[in-house]
This record gives sequence, C-alpha cells and structure tokens, in this order.
Amino acid sequence: MRGLEKPMPKIIQINKFESGNWLKTTANVLDSSGVIGFPTDTFYGLGVNPFDAAAIDKIFEIKSREKNKPILLLIGEIGQLSLVVKKVSREAEILMNAFWPGPLTLLFEAKSSLPNKLLGSGNTIGVRLPNSLVATQLMLKTGNPITATSANLSGNMECRSSDELLNALGDQLDLILDGGNAPGGKASTIVDTSCFPPKLIRDGKVEREKIEAALNTPLD
Repeated sequence: MRGLEKPMPKIIQINKFESGNWLKTTANVLDSSGVIGFPTDTFYGLGVNPFDAAAIDKIFEIKSREKNKPILLLIGEIGQLSLVVKKVSREAEILMNAFWPGPLTLLFEAKSSLPNKLLGSGNTIGVRLPNSLVATQLMLKTGNPITATSANLSGNMECRSSDELLNALGDQLDLILDGGNAPGGKASTIVDTSCFPPKLIRDGKVEREKIEAALNTPLD
C-alpha cells in the first residue's frame, strides 16, 4: 500500500546551511540509528554509526549486500584510528604519512569492540582518512568514525551526486547531505597492512607503483 511507503529523506544542501546546524542535525540522525548519504573524496557513501549493529543491518538491507562482505570506515583524524584497530604497523604508518588524507584504504586488525557485521568473514577493518571537508567535519563533530560503503545497490554504478543518490536509494535513507558532485573516477585503493609484506587488495586512485615506492618494497 502506498500509504505505508517510507517518506523521502530530508536533503540538506551544505553550502546553503550553517555549518553548526547541519552537523547537529546529521549527528542526531546517526545517534538514532539513521542512515545518511554523504559525499566523500571518491563517490557518495552510506554512513551510520559503526558501533550501532542495528544501523549496520540497515546498510546491508539497503544495498542488498552479501553478509560476508566487509564495510569500510572513514575517520576524521588519526586519533580516531585507536577506536577501531588493535595496532598500526610500521608499513601502515609510512602509507598514512604519504597518502592520508586521500583515497587509500588500509586494512588493520580490528578491535573486538567493533560489530562483527562490519568485518564480513575476516578479522580486519578497512579505514581511510578522506580528503573531504564534509566527512571530516561530521566525524569530528560526533567523535566517531563513520561507515562509508558506496551509496548504491551492490553491483550497480556508484553515485556522484545527491540527485543520483536520491533516484537510486532515496526512499531508503533518513538524510542526504548534498555537497555537490563527488570527484568520481576510480574508487579508493585498498592495501592490507595487517600482514607483511602488505598486500594489494584493490587497484584504485593511488597507483601500486607509488605505494611500493613509499614502502621501498614490493606489495604482495
């Protein structure tokens, strides 16, 4: 019945809304197990509180995502890394110094306090410090990392704008932050730093050659 359909989400145009107001509004949505769509330095992502198991379930449902696939996180500052990972290797420190903030996702051994649903079938968590003012401001406001799986049905094209996101998943979200067009292009590169030598998991915006040059060693 149409009368039971979920209403379309609230949309906030970041450049037309006072910073303190949109941050407070978004933080309240996340605190209430809500799901937001927001721009990153690659594409639009789906954000929830990563310590909220019920909210994580919503992401899997929205994306029709297989339960054994992990969900990566964004952090607003290096200090937030300690909330979600057990340790940082020397190789991870080198890559963080060389490429963060930016489109490089690093895999670390996850802390046991994280919901297992974020980890898929493994014990690592993907983390990135984005070069995105919207995302960074939000995470500094809440004091927590945020999930950043791509805002699309699994297997479909990623969304570069709030309009594309609204058309694809709008009625499934609680809030969309319209920060204009995301850069698009390649997704973030993923490197597993929980092992030695580090292993390239996914090619992306940061080229393999640059990573190997920074580490002065070949990737597995």
